[in-house]
Amino acid sequence: MNRPTSGVSLATRATRATAATARARAGLGLAVFFAALLTVSGCLGRSPEVKRYVLGVDALPASASRGPDLAVLIETVRLPTHLDRAQIARRGRGGEVQLDEFHRWLGGFGKNVIRGVEAGLSRQLGSIQVVAYPTRAPFPFDYRVRVHVDDLILDTQGGLIARIRWAIVPIEGEPELFVLDERIESVGKSTGALVQAHEQVLAELSTRIAMAIEATEARKTAF
Repeated sequence: MNRPTSGVSLATRATRATAATARARAGLGLAVFFAALLTVSGCLGRSPEVKRYVLGVDALPASASRGPDLAVLIETVRLPTHLDRAQIARRGRGGEVQLDEFHRWLGGFGKNVIRGVEAGLSRQLGSIQVVAYPTRAPFPFDYRVRVHVDDLILDTQGGLIARIRWAIVPIEGEPELFVLDERIESVGKSTGALVQAHEQVLAELSTRIAMAIEATEARKTAF
């Protein structure tokens, strides 16, 4: 007489064990897959580090032609729309302006132009009373300076175009208008070289402003 079978047969247990092992392996495989996917996504989603630059750090050598008494206010610096922003701009083909999202002017380009002119002019005049608007300077000004940047951008041939109009306004007398129109050749491809080219332009601009002010001062003493 056959004995009744109690519980689950060995074959059934083996089948269930095999299925459980398969499920465990599948779950482990999915876990490894998703972990790898998250790692790749993190690498792909990580943005490059944004680098920021300032102008006015490479100061011109000090000039001994004036004392610290000449007071100058840098009144306005106007920029075209394509330069009035934080991103460093380059000119592409067909009139396109390319903005570099990962290389920026700290505080914006306008403030850096003001900083560069202020620092350069102060050194050239040998004056500690060169300041930029707005200011609470406790002294009256001998001259006001207005700067209008028409263009200051790297072109498609790798040269920095500089077209800047500027004026000096004596406290007594008529405004005098001037133009700086130059091109720095072969600036180079690196952003550091481009920043140095901007420094060079602002140094030249500061020198010319100082020379115009000194010429006006010389005419005053001639009479």
